Amino acid sequence: MAIVLSGAMPDKRPAPPVPPSLDLRGFQFMPLDVLRLRDSNIAALASGNEFRAAVLLWCAAWHQMPASSLPNDDRILARLSGAGDAWADVKAMALHGFKECRDGRLYHAVIAEKAIEAGERQERSAQERATNRKRQQRWRDRKEQLEQQTGNGSHNDDDRVMSPSPNRYVTALKGQDREKKAKREKEKGKEKEKSTAADAAALASLPDSSSLHGALENGNNDTAGRAATELQDVQEPDIPFGKPSAQPYNGTSMDELLASNGIGPGSVSTRTMPNEASFTTPGGQRIDIKRPKGVDEPWPERVT
Repeated sequence: MAIVLSGAMPDKRPAPPVPPSLDLRGFQFMPLDVLRLRDSNIAALASGNEFRAAVLLWCAAWHQMPASSLPNDDRILARLSGAGDAWADVKAMALHGFKECRDGRLYHAVIAEKAIEAGERQERSAQERATNRKRQQRWRDRKEQLEQQTGNGSHNDDDRVMSPSPNRYVTALKGQDREKKAKREKEKGKEKEKSTAADAAALASLPDSSSLHGALENGNNDTAGRAATELQDVQEPDIPFGKPSAQPYNGTSMDELLASNGIGPGSVSTRTMPNEASFTTPGGQRIDIKRPKGVDEPWPERVT
C-alpha cells in the first residue's frame, strides 16, 4: 500500500543575514577588506571580465534593499554586472559568494557583515544628531525665555556687547553674572564679620599672665608650661610674642646659645624639637630658637 505525504516541503534555504529594513543607499562608500579580497578564490581564478562583473555586483548589492542582497533575476543581474549579453559566460564566477535565502534574494556573506557594521554606525549617528537637536532646542528655548524676561527696556552702554542683533540675551547673562558676584561678595563680608567677632571674643577671654609669673616664681615647671602654652595659643598670631627667630651663634655651649638669644634663668621651654625650641621668659615673652650644628646638649626644661 502506498503512503502519500501531504503538505509543503520545508524550506532548506538559510534566513537572510541582515534585517529586511537595512538601507545603506545614503552610504556612498563601501568598505573593502583588501586582505580577504587579495587571498580569495575569485581573485586567483576569475578572468578580467568575470572579476569586473563581480565587483559591480558587490557595489549594486551595497545599495539594494536589504543591503548586501541582489534580485535573483538574470536579466537584472546582466544589467547590474555590466556584462549584458555575455552574462551567461561570467555568471558562475561573478556570483561567487552569493547564496539564495528564504526571501528569494541572493546575499553575499562578507558584504552582509560590512553592511551590518555600517548600519550600526548609521544608527549611532542618528542618535547623536537627535541628541544635538534636543540640546539646540533647549538653548533656543532658554534664549527666548531670557529675551522675554529682559523685555524692551533700555540698558546702559557698558552692558551691551558687540554681537549680532538682538543682543538682549547676552545682556541678560551679564546681569545674572553681576548678581552672582554681588551675592558672593556679601557672603564674604559676613564671614569676615564673624571672624572679627571671634577674634574679639578670644582676646576678651585672654588668661592673665600672672598665673605664668606665679608658677615661674614658685618653680612649678608643669603649671608654668601649661600657662605659657595657653597664653601662646590664644594670643598668636594677633599679639606679638617676642623675638621671631634665633640669633646667629657659632659656639658649642647651650647656656651661651640661650643667653645670646635673651633666654635667661627662670625661662621655661614650651615646645621642643630636635633642632628648634620655644621658650617663655619670666616676663611672658616667647622666644623661638634653632639649634646650631656645634651645640649637642639637650634643650633644658627650665633655664637655671
